Amino acid sequence: MRIFELTVHDKGCDGCERSIAIAQTVNKFWGQPMRGLSHKVNWSISIILALLFAAVGFSKIWGPSATRWSARFLNWGYPAGSQYVVGAVEIIGGLALFLPRSRKPAAGCLALVMAGALCTHLIHGELPRVVAPLILGMLALLLFFSTPALKHQRTTP
Repeated sequence: MRIFELTVHDKGCDGCERSIAIAQTVNKFWGQPMRGLSHKVNWSISIILALLFAAVGFSKIWGPSATRWSARFLNWGYPAGSQYVVGAVEIIGGLALFLPRSRKPAAGCLALVMAGALCTHLIHGELPRVVAPLILGMLALLLFFSTPALKHQRTTP
């Protein structure tokens, strides 16, 4: 892949043309956009992430584990009730992964949530808890970068 090419035509004293071409190439890996995943792999990752995020989100909002999540969030220094916000974002983001039009923004949002979880666990020295947000965040990023942005088409009457 050529980044730039500069050609200078110079007429020498004897009337001949000299051409100087300067071209710089880059590695094809870095120069090409990421190729999308196959349709089946894209859907498989979407379904797995949707189920996992919805399940973890529901556990932060309802049931006996909600009180444990509340204590964890308070221990990490987050305000009371913040587990409800994170749980709601995980549920909505997980369900949005099922819709092709909202898959890319949902994957990006869930990757950000996992980046926050990863930082929280690293700051508090909880190294065993780093693995799950790291894997889920990487899968969400993979889904984000491999999903094409769908353009909205407006219908005119």
